[in-house]
Amino acid sequence: MGYPRLVKRLLTSLRGATALLAWSLLPPSAPADLSAWDWDAARALVGITDHLSAIHLTEDGTLIGLDDDGWVVRIPSLVAAAPSGGWPRSRLDGGGDLEGLCATQNSDLLVLLEDRCEILRLDSEGRRVGRHPLSAAIPRGGQGLEGLARVPAADGTSTLWLGHQGARKVYVVQAPRSRESSEPLELLRTLDLGDEARGMVFDPQSATVLAVMDDSREVWLLDTAGTILDRRPWPKGTKDVEGITFDPFGALLLSLDGGGVWRVPPRQSRDSDALRLSSPATEHGQASRLPLALTLEAQGLTGRIENTRLHLRVTEEGVERKVEFPLALTRGARVQSAVLCANQPSDSSAPPTWTLSLIEEGPAGHALSLHKLTLIGIPKAVRLERKGLVLLSHGAREEANEEASARAPLLSWATADQGVLIAASHPGSHGVVLVRLPVESEPQVIGAVELGFECTNLERPSEQPFVLIAKGSKQRRLLSIHLPAPIGSGSEHEGDR
Repeated sequence: MGYPRLVKRLLTSLRGATALLAWSLLPPSAPADLSAWDWDAARALVGITDHLSAIHLTEDGTLIGLDDDGWVVRIPSLVAAAPSGGWPRSRLDGGGDLEGLCATQNSDLLVLLEDRCEILRLDSEGRRVGRHPLSAAIPRGGQGLEGLARVPAADGTSTLWLGHQGARKVYVVQAPRSRESSEPLELLRTLDLGDEARGMVFDPQSATVLAVMDDSREVWLLDTAGTILDRRPWPKGTKDVEGITFDPFGALLLSLDGGGVWRVPPRQSRDSDALRLSSPATEHGQASRLPLALTLEAQGLTGRIENTRLHLRVTEEGVERKVEFPLALTRGARVQSAVLCANQPSDSSAPPTWTLSLIEEGPAGHALSLHKLTLIGIPKAVRLERKGLVLLSHGAREEANEEASARAPLLSWATADQGVLIAASHPGSHGVVLVRLPVESEPQVIGAVELGFECTNLERPSEQPFVLIAKGSKQRRLLSIHLPAPIGSGSEHEGDR
């Protein structure tokens, strides 16, 4: 609403489009504080209104949530609207007051039952495969256990941290040694924090634990000894935060007791344990694919991309200079398509900027990454800033040993009042996703359209500026793009096939 949209069959998300992410072009680091996240930029995720007491993102990009009534909720997309019947859910065998949630080393899920003071083990499909009782030294009855996190140690072992509502402490117990372990989990130590840890998650990059604290209404950063390293108030606009986890690229996800999930974007690129970024080609002993030769040109800038570096030629007063930059790519990714688009502000005296759009192919899947190029100073220097990333699909292609492949369809153009619009379709996709990049904002996924055939090329006729032609091996489809309609008009038009 308020943005252009693709029509024919308008979806809020292309199949597999599971995350909208943004970071600036800064080297990764692991500070022992909470400044790595932009707390003022926290926003609610559209399409998730469920009350979730705990959340965890699986390796395939599915957000698993628990509610207090014994249900396990599966949310396969972080950007799509919920289906008419709500997100898929199933009642946990045995029921109970479900609170904490974390993953084991082999990707099973551990679910904390507050009222029973025990942990249930689920497999990746959500089936109950085990039960782990807790040490008798942990208080039972009344206000019970809430938060749960698995904290790995350098020697390969793990502990479980359990936040207790009544005691205002965190109990550290030995993690189960196997699915079959049925003896009570040994209590190793107690952290007397003086506040209830409602939700917790381990950050593998800084080897710390982030905890949602109830009385203080803050997120605390703790080292593995339980020392408070930093603390931040819950984001403005949130109320009764319960669960906490990471999205695939390091943003924090916070679930609210009253319903909904908020996202706190990272200030910089971060590696998380949600997706293991190892190369499928290496794992299967296959040769790496050769990089594509990519050339770029748009209103005074020309260049090329070689491997992970951007080479530009800048002409100023008849003098040509060459500059190059390392591209901030998802780790292990290669650039499969690239488009450069000039964006001239309405104030003609202001210098233009350029948007560099890339389709990355990597171990985590295909993604559309967006970068801003600006000429500054005298003589002109080029500044490259990463503006954001939209995950198009999870999972790298199976034919990872190909030496070359067709470029992924990618098209971008500037509008007078809408910023830059980008249309993208990753290899094997039967759809097109449309993204808007405002001048001074994060990218916004406007929508997507399902094609019914694999898209191999995108075109935009010059005489019809708001029409896309999506082409396949045997078919093509015209997709109309309409300027914002008045709020409440709700009109849609069919595209032609």
